[in-house]
Amino acid sequence: MATKALTHVAPRARRDQVSLEVTPRQGGGWRELLTEEDGDAIWDKLSHLVRSSHANPQATSDLTTQELFLHLLTSGRFRAYIELGFSEDEIGLDILSCLPEQPRRD
Repeated sequence: MATKALTHVAPRARRDQVSLEVTPRQGGGWRELLTEEDGDAIWDKLSHLVRSSHANPQATSDLTTQELFLHLLTSGRFRAYIELGFSEDEIGLDILSCLPEQPRRD
């Protein structure tokens, strides 16, 4: 099966340029998704955040998303965000702080 190569459109955003805004594709905000306990939607939003903040191949982004999801779930962060009244921006920034630093390719 032949596939067409992807066309490079723009460089990926660096971590400090990642938008925490909700896009229509992502569904609701963090608080809404966590309150509803919608695992698939939370995964999709985390995956989008990881891909936006890392210049890694898809396979590495998937592994990073999996590790991040498990860390946030097992550490009780998802529950704490709601119980402690974190805002959308505070949740997004805290999740970004949990991402491992990636070496820059300059």
